[in-house]
Amino acid sequence: MNSDLTPFSELQLNSEQLKELEQLVAIGFNLNRIARYFKIPLHLVEIEAAKSQNSDTPDTFYYHYQRGIDVSTAEIGMSLLASAKSGNLGAIDKLERIKQYNDYEQFKKRVLFGE
Repeated sequence: MNSDLTPFSELQLNSEQLKELEQLVAIGFNLNRIARYFKIPLHLVEIEAAKSQNSDTPDTFYYHYQRGIDVSTAEIGMSLLASAKSGNLGAIDKLERIKQYNDYEQFKKRVLFGE
């Protein structure tokens, strides 16, 4: 067994594939498309994704799936912020709408779930 492989029970993705996973998620790939891309049966990807949601350790499928979302969201947001700071009115408007949406979502979580 290659020591560069990360154990996901039955799924084995090496560090390069984990980076690819994060990039695929960043461009909107869902579990079905990820399974096809890596030529892995969908049920194994679904099981691993569901199983690892309870763990936020770096060697889990879910960690890399979420990291792909978080990194791409942050990079887009930082780029948008830079555009807004340079006076781009469209970027300013978009940032304001994102802030309002995030404030609403946080309020909703506090009211509904006490978070």
